[in-house]
Amino acid sequence: MASKQAWQDRAKILNVLNSLEIYLRSYATTFESLKSFKEEILDIPERFADLKRIIDEDPTWTMQTLAEKYQFYKKIYDWLEVNKYIN
Repeated sequence: MASKQAWQDRAKILNVLNSLEIYLRSYATTFESLKSFKEEILDIPERFADLKRIIDEDPTWTMQTLAEKYQFYKKIYDWLEVNKYIN
């Protein structure tokens, strides 16, 4: 018979693993929203131009920064997808 501590440890690890699975699904959904938003902006030149004007006025962001961040998150998403962690 397993000890009470072993059962608590089992519950804790299952909870952590479940939380990670939920997080990965949430990450995928959030990235898909970002991807959709990006595609929407690129398809409408006026919207892209307006957004670029605002970003150009903000000293903390550049279009390059946004592109780099997008590529970073896309690499993670692609890895999760290739390795079948998300659908």
